[in-house]
Formats: sequence, structure tokens, C-alpha cells
Amino acid sequence: MPCNANSPDCTVNVSGDTYGVLNGYSATTGFDNATGLGSLNVANVVNAWTSPLGSATAAVAVTLSQSSVTIAQSLTLTVTVSGSSGTPTGTVAVTGGGYTASTGTLASGAYTFTIPSGSLTPSTDTLTVSYGGDSNYALASQTASVTVTRLNSSAALTASPTTVGANTTVALKVAITGGGQTPTGTVSFSGGGATIPSCTLASGTCSTTIPVNALANGNDTITASYSGDSDYNAATATAALTVTILKPTITLTPSTTTVSTTGSMQLKVTITGSGATPTGTVSLSGYGTTFGVNSPTGTLASGSYTFNLPAGSLQGGSDTLTVMYSGDTVYSPTNATTPITVTMSNAVFTITPALSTLATNQNLTVNFTVTSSAGATPGGYINVTYGSMTETIYLYQGKASYLIGAGLLPAGTDTITATYSGDGFYNGSKQSATVSVTQFTKIPATLTVTPASTSVPSTSSLNVAVAVTGSDGTPTGSVTLTVGTYTPTLYLDNAGQASLYIPAGSLPDGTQTITANYSGDPTYLTQTASATVTVVPTVYSLSASAVAALNPGTTAVSTVTVSTSSGYQGNVTLTCALASSPTGATDLPTCLPSNGGLVVLNGAATSATGSVTVSTTATTAQLAPNDLAPRKRRNGSSALEAFGGVALAGLVLLGIPARRRNWRALLGALALLAVMIGGVASCGGSSSASGGTTAGNYTFTVTGTGYPAVIPAPTTTFTVTVN
Repeated sequence: MPCNANSPDCTVNVSGDTYGVLNGYSATTGFDNATGLGSLNVANVVNAWTSPLGSATAAVAVTLSQSSVTIAQSLTLTVTVSGSSGTPTGTVAVTGGGYTASTGTLASGAYTFTIPSGSLTPSTDTLTVSYGGDSNYALASQTASVTVTRLNSSAALTASPTTVGANTTVALKVAITGGGQTPTGTVSFSGGGATIPSCTLASGTCSTTIPVNALANGNDTITASYSGDSDYNAATATAALTVTILKPTITLTPSTTTVSTTGSMQLKVTITGSGATPTGTVSLSGYGTTFGVNSPTGTLASGSYTFNLPAGSLQGGSDTLTVMYSGDTVYSPTNATTPITVTMSNAVFTITPALSTLATNQNLTVNFTVTSSAGATPGGYINVTYGSMTETIYLYQGKASYLIGAGLLPAGTDTITATYSGDGFYNGSKQSATVSVTQFTKIPATLTVTPASTSVPSTSSLNVAVAVTGSDGTPTGSVTLTVGTYTPTLYLDNAGQASLYIPAGSLPDGTQTITANYSGDPTYLTQTASATVTVVPTVYSLSASAVAALNPGTTAVSTVTVSTSSGYQGNVTLTCALASSPTGATDLPTCLPSNGGLVVLNGAATSATGSVTVSTTATTAQLAPNDLAPRKRRNGSSALEAFGGVALAGLVLLGIPARRRNWRALLGALALLAVMIGGVASCGGSSSASGGTTAGNYTFTVTGTGYPAVIPAPTTTFTVTVN
């Protein structure tokens, strides 16, 4: 262990040394005074160990007030501890059967526990008494058994009503009582052939209902079965019911078993039974009916009711009519069915062209109707065929119409065929009609092309209006415009007109011809027209303000003006670059535009400004590694080595006292010494100077890139003098 020379127990081996070795504190077996560490002699610890408890044997006796108790009863347990070394003292405790008591202190070797009611688990419980010992007696224990039983519960069941007819709900209420806490748990029910929902006790009671018409006829006994809980045994109770539910007979008598979709019929319903005349309601439904959710319902009169089914009530096919009887207080609900054959009817299908004779340049409207003298309104669809064309249209309230465009029917006698699909009530059918089509001799149309302006700046958009007129109705079709390489196709509106928007910059500068080609239609011949527009080029120019001479390390701003005399409108983005500099110059200046270089020309403005900033580099001084090698002392060791010795001595002085020391302090001292060493190592260098931006003239070029573009992009220059 290192130590300071001349400190106690410090041996210095070399005369004159500042540090030595600490004697008498080696880290061998035993306690080390220097470090505070040591080892444990386990044998000595065991041999010298003492216990507060004695070694004599104590006898523990347990006496119960009863060997069997209910969960609602308390239990007295007397503990007696005896032995040959005097009257035992100390404490005893009892556990078991889910119960843990507080510790009791012996008095004359005895203590009595009272276990409260409800503390023990219903079962044969083993209670363990533990004696904690004292200075004379060792630990001891003893057990005793007690039988703990649940309480008997009592169940009572009431039913309302007790005389049950058809469609009657029976309410059941059960009450569970006992001699202890309020019973909890569930009650299930059975009897009468019914599935009865169970219920959960709340304050000892619960209720449920027997589903309607679920009980068997006769004298039924309903049993309520209580499940019991942690305190109570299970229990049952019963209630007697007299159930009289009669099953009725339904007789269905249709006026006919075969009916057409356009025919009507009647269905008589008769309900009979062994008791009183049935009352209540009957409802009618069936596949193929048009009733939907609104099934007809009737009230029985003298046990019968007759449904009237008007024409259109039944769809074609084999239908099954179902009658549902609601039941009453005597008779249960029931139903019956009867089959009906429904034949499809033929509807009257007509096709009527609006014109029987027309020219090839005329439209033709064709009207269709599907009617029936009785029954539902025909639905479905119609396929219309003419020439090679087939189109599908759908009926609405038995009607439909279709427009055949001009030019779609060739000259001659044309046949238009219509096929009706039919629906659930009517058969399908086909009809046709012929029309005479004469060839129309097309006539010229007048085509005009009108630009919104005949002279526009290149940075402006242009609207072009197209109109086609004629002497025989409004022309239809399309117009294709050609403007240089721009060739859009426009479709005429109902007035024979169209318009085109040409974005700014889409047309080249100079005089441009806009050519329009009309496609023609069944009435009018093709046509061509043109118009000219002059696209005036719009440009802008740049100019930069002069900048005063700069010293290295300073900045200067040049204002850049963007000007136009031809109405240019748009965005101009400025960029700045060094164009020339003195030969051999260093630390060249930089040039950056402000606001991202964006300058905006809009409205009536003829100029706008931006700016660029020129930055130079200042003169600086810096250290130079002229002599980074450590200097040698006369005895041949380096200055760094000498300082290292000093640092080590300092470390020993700071970090190693005569007794134990905080090692975090040592680490802090070591870090400080490392900084000092770094300072010494750098002392051997020298410094040199940097002149910054070289003096002379620097020329910068500013470029303005426009949107819309002007090609080539305008530029300007300015010169900066650095002193």
C-alpha cells in the first residue's frame, strides 16, 4: 500500500524518495485496517451463538367447548401449556379452518380463545395451537378437530295465477330464509314440461316467469330448487298449477285451388275446438304473395273469418297460403296451410314509334306500354333492337320510351323489335314496328372561331369560342382545334357552341393560326374555319446596385431590380454565383439571395426588387504544431515525463491517506491532473495567422429564372472590392 514518506508505518526503500510502502496492513485472513475489509470465522460465530429459548419440552393441551358447531355458532378453545421446568410463559396462537387468531399471552400457563361465528369453513376443520416457547421451554404445538356444518334453509314458492289457460303468463316468486346471514345464490325451476329461466337471489328473494303455452295440460307441480351457499344447505319448494290449454283445429276453404294472376279468390278460415267458441285473430301469408310485411289480419266472428284476395295478390306458380291463429285464453296458437296453383296471365304489349316516316337527320322516339285489364301493374324490362344495336330499358308503371338518335337508322324501311321480359305475374312477349327512313341531303353549316383577344401577352391565358349554326336546327357533333401542336377536341352543347381555355405559355410567340374542323352530323356537312392571334413576347431584365468596398469578415447587400416593359407577370427566382476573382485568392466570398431569391411581378407593376448578400472571411490566428515533441531535460528525460512524475506524486498525496479514503476523490484528482498534462503538452507549439478573404475585386453574376420562363434567363453582374 503506498504512503507518504515520514508518515507512521511508512517504509521508504530509496533514500530521498517522497513515497514509501505502508507496513502491517496486508490483506490476508483477518481484518484489514487500511481497506476496512475482513473475513468471518464461522466456527467462532456458531460456538458463541446464544438463543433466547430454553430447551425443555412443553406439553400443550387443547380443549374445545364443542366438538361440532354450526357456522352460525362461536367456538371456545382453551389452551393449557405445562412442563417440568416451572410454569410456562410466553404466547400461543391458533390457526386452521380458514381462521387465524391474534396471539394470546399465557396466564398461569393457560389462555382461552373465542372463535367468532362464521369464522370457520363448513367441514371437519383441524385447528393448530402453536406455543412460542420461553427462556425455559422450546417451541411446541398441538391440534384439535371440530366439525362445522351449514345452516338449514327454508324455501317458499308462490305462483300467480295458479289456474292457467292458453296464452297466459305465470309469475313465480321464491323466498329463501335461514337463521344466519341473508341467503345468497341461485334458484332453478322445473316441472310441467316447461323450460323455466332460473333467477338469482337478492335480499333472499327472486322472481321469474313461465313462458306462455309452455306447460302441459293438467295438474302441474313446479319445483323451486335453491342451490345453497357458503352458510346454507340447499332447499326446495313446490307450487301446484292447474293448466287447461286446448289445441284448436283450423280448416281452410279456398274458393278455388287454381287462379290466374289477374283473378281474385276467397279463403275462408274456420277455427274449432272442444271448449268455448275460439276467439282472437288470424293472419294470412304465403310464398308468391304481394303482402310482404303487411300480411292481412282478420278478427274471428263465431270462430271464422274470410280473406278476400284481389287480382294481383298472387304471383304465378305453385303457391302455399299459410294462416296463423293467434290463440286466446283457452286455445293455443296454431297454423295451417293450403296449396294454390296460380297461372301466369298475358299482358297487352304495344310499341308505338312517334314517326312512321322520317329522314336520316331526325331523332325517333319509340314508346312502349305493357297493360293488363286487372291485377298488378306489369313490371320488368324491354330489349329494343334496331339494325345491329340492342338496348335494354326498364318499365315504370307499365311504360317506357327510347330515343333513337339521328343517323342511327339507315335510309329505307327499318324494323324496330321490342322483347318484353315478363315478370312474376305476366308472360313475356315480343312486338315490332316498321318506319320509313329517307336519306337527307346534308347542308352546309356556318363555323366561327372567335379568340377572346387577337393579341395576348405570352404570359396570359386565352379563351377561344367556337360556334356552329345552320338553317335546319342546331348542329351537333364535335370541333377539333389545331393551334401549333395543341389539338383538343370539343363537343358542341345544346346551342351548338363550345369553348377552349388555352393556359398561359402554351402558345409560342408570334402570329398563330387557330384552325377549327367541324365533324358534321346527320344534317350538316363538315366545315373548316380559322382565326389568327398574335402572341406578344413578354420579357424582363435585371439590374444590381453597386456595393461599397469591404474589409475581410464583413458583409454587403446588393439590391437586384427585376423590370419589365412588356407586361411580364410571374415569379422570378434569383441565384448568385462568383464569376471572377483575383489570381490565387483564398477564402473566397459567398453570395446568397434573400427570401429564397423569390421576386414576384404581378398586376400592373413594372418592377420588383430582391437582394443578395456577399459574405467575406475575417483574418484569424491559430496554433501551429511547430514543435510537438516533448522537450528533454538534462538527464535525458522529457518534460512530459517529469510532469508525469509530479502528477503521480500529486495522486499519491491526494488519494492515499494514512487510513481509508474515498476513491471518488481520487478519480477527481486524476481527471484534474490529466487536464494539466494536456496543457503542458501543448506549450511547445507556436502560432500562425490566416489573412481571411484575399484583397482584390470579385465579380458576381445574378441570374433570374422566370415562371413562365423567359429563354434565355436574364442576368446581371456586380463587383465587390475587398480591402
